[in-house]
Amino acid sequence: MTIALAVRTAATSAAIAGLSLAGGAQAIAYAPRPWGTDSTEAGPTQKPADRRGPIIHTADAIPLRDAKHRKNMFVASLTGSAIRGPESYEVNFDTGSSQLCLPYGCLDRSRITILEKDVRDCWGTRADKVTGQIGMVSRDGKTTYVIDDYVFYAMKNEDGSDLPADSTASWNGAIMGAYPVPEAFTYALARKYCKNGFIYGIVCEGQSGDIVTGWDGLRAYLKIGFDPSVLGKLNWHNYTPWFVGQTELQVVNLPGWTLRLSFPKVNGKRIRDIVVPNQIATIDTGAPDLTLRLGKDDPHRKEPYQRFFTDNGPSWYSKDKCRVAGDGVTVKVSFTGSSGQTTSYRWTVRDPKGRYVPNGVIVGDWTAGIPWGEGPETPTNRLNLGNSVYFFIQAHVWDIANRRVGFCFR
Repeated sequence: MTIALAVRTAATSAAIAGLSLAGGAQAIAYAPRPWGTDSTEAGPTQKPADRRGPIIHTADAIPLRDAKHRKNMFVASLTGSAIRGPESYEVNFDTGSSQLCLPYGCLDRSRITILEKDVRDCWGTRADKVTGQIGMVSRDGKTTYVIDDYVFYAMKNEDGSDLPADSTASWNGAIMGAYPVPEAFTYALARKYCKNGFIYGIVCEGQSGDIVTGWDGLRAYLKIGFDPSVLGKLNWHNYTPWFVGQTELQVVNLPGWTLRLSFPKVNGKRIRDIVVPNQIATIDTGAPDLTLRLGKDDPHRKEPYQRFFTDNGPSWYSKDKCRVAGDGVTVKVSFTGSSGQTTSYRWTVRDPKGRYVPNGVIVGDWTAGIPWGEGPETPTNRLNLGNSVYFFIQAHVWDIANRRVGFCFR
């Protein structure tokens, strides 16, 4: 969503408290650390995690990494009578937002119905609110998932003329919001097509090597419905609303995360890891970089850590309000489910040598509003994991009926 799509027409789309020392020999931590860190660790009364991943068939799943024209990291190809052919229309697939926003130029006006004229979509673009048939096709081509009267936004230029389709452009403003709420197209598909409960998610395969060399081989699919045998292999968080008055499932703020940053030796000596526990995470296919705060004293701007961060941050952030992890910084991300089981993944940041891959780590200053300004739904311990998480998982599943979110890290 959030970062990459706040600039979607550009080239890319419980407060923390306390201070303790542990790690290497010791580590900096800004809140009590959850039990366990490694993929085989479990809570005191829990069995170790099963190392064997589930078998998940993807023939009937919808490809998200097979774009012909777009350069976005996750792309959905749309069909249906509302889409003007002959090709399917490719859009940025974004789990951080919920609206489908398409340029008028890609639509068959004779096959859509205008509900409201001259409104604004969630990104502030002038548009008509319309309804029409939208679909997506499975990997094996045998299943077409269709919603006949889906409500979405037909985008215009500010002068009221149609926004062109740009069907073969590398980047454009079209976006499919896939955040799991009722207005999202993916939610509507799952509600219509799930045979066992109301459950769907993103399945990944083809990962090999490190994230820089292996990213292009990653394949991802939207999977509608899961075999019950798969669900027992996942580490689940039985989601509980975390702010006063919340009643709906809000998986954009998912508790249970701890991050550990480790650093190269300085003058032959180890330095303390930085541990950032008690995090709530946004997991967003539309945002490339892991983005977080480290602590009130901004250790990324102090020795011995500041030498491992640079000021060459991404264009969508003010460079004087954040720093970027440099070569040799190792990031470990751990997730503790409701059972107490902890699973994790890690990678080492290194120069991608001009290739745009999601191995970046952006650290916002404590008061800078990065990744978000502090507010009721965006406390300082909310981070954006970035879509790098999908290189390290086999499945990310939303179980709507049972109000839980599950992961299987590979």
